[in-house]
Amino acid sequence: MRKFVFFKIQLKRYLKLIPVLILGIVILSLFSFVAVTYATKMNKSRKKINKETLVFSSKDDSPLTAIIVDSLSKSESINAVFNIKKLSEKKAIKEVKTHKALAAVVIPDDFMDSLYDGDNYPITIYFSENSSIYTLIITEISQAAQTSLKAAEATIYSSYDYYEKTDLSEYEDDAQDELNTSLLSDAMSREKMYHEVLLNSNDGIDFKIFYISSAILIISLLLGSLFIIRLKSIKPVIPVKLSKLHVGYSFLTFTDIACIFITLYLLFALIAGTDFALSKAFHKPFNINMQHSFGAAAVIIIFVSLLTYFSSKIFEDTGSSIFFVFGFTLICSFLSGGIIPSSVLPKVIVIIGKHLPTTYMLKVISSVFTKGIPFNAFMHLGIYIIILAMADFILGSKFFVTSNEKRRSK
Repeated sequence: MRKFVFFKIQLKRYLKLIPVLILGIVILSLFSFVAVTYATKMNKSRKKINKETLVFSSKDDSPLTAIIVDSLSKSESINAVFNIKKLSEKKAIKEVKTHKALAAVVIPDDFMDSLYDGDNYPITIYFSENSSIYTLIITEISQAAQTSLKAAEATIYSSYDYYEKTDLSEYEDDAQDELNTSLLSDAMSREKMYHEVLLNSNDGIDFKIFYISSAILIISLLLGSLFIIRLKSIKPVIPVKLSKLHVGYSFLTFTDIACIFITLYLLFALIAGTDFALSKAFHKPFNINMQHSFGAAAVIIIFVSLLTYFSSKIFEDTGSSIFFVFGFTLICSFLSGGIIPSSVLPKVIVIIGKHLPTTYMLKVISSVFTKGIPFNAFMHLGIYIIILAMADFILGSKFFVTSNEKRRSK
């Protein structure tokens, strides 16, 4: 009975924080709204870039040259900034002179054979008089192609030496055709690589949903700092007195964690219910599965509750605990790709981020919008929840509480 009464008293104290929590959500949401809007506009502006026209013209009938031209003209990365055309040399030069194209890349006759012979016929690039930053891009493409061809040429000469030393010259032509095709196909195949980077940039979901999920993650974690103030307001002598009334330390730990969870979950239910009601009132589609969202919210809030209690116990003063929550939120969100998409982060950071709980929290939150259930993310997050719960009950045990009290009294 005493335990139940104590639980009710604590729950009322935590529920009084709801107005402050709503104010905190409003303030953080405003910042998040600005960030999401800006990121979305940046992404759209990247897609709406004014493209210049680039013309390719090949006089060489070699199938290997055809691979080069075809791969460059179909490359997603090049098509992101250029409109690609394939014309004859005369028409290509005319496009440049009439300012319909920024540049024309003309590959001479017997170009590939010249590589075999060591003559190395040059590729001619005709630039328009209206030069721009795109000229630098074309130069970079040319240098990249030159590097690939030099590598292929070195391999060709190495094969010459090999066949001469082993007296297998009769197999040389057939082997070289196959080798050259393989080398150039791999060297010039950029379209597949471009798609892989694009999908990794936002985990295969829309940029807007990606940043909304990130904002929800950061807001959820930062709300824990408000509960730390409440947890720190409890005088150290109170658990000692309650233990004499048979209200144990484990129950005190459970009560604090449960009250944080109930408060945040009621707050989520209030926000979700309001959103649903407004959608119905204004006849707007509500594309979120309520059962899935409440389930995902429960998992996220359990983790936030456990992390909040852990932060309040691991440090003696309130400021350090709050600073830990802020540091954990910002650093882990960054490493998990919640602030900057993981595709633009160094590989070391991406590897570290894959093992952080915020990575799985982000997947669980985004699944509410994509309507998929990431069982792997739920499982990994569940492991972190178990570890954090064990740490909380250890820190809230009589041994740690009394040890901290003795240290403060000295």
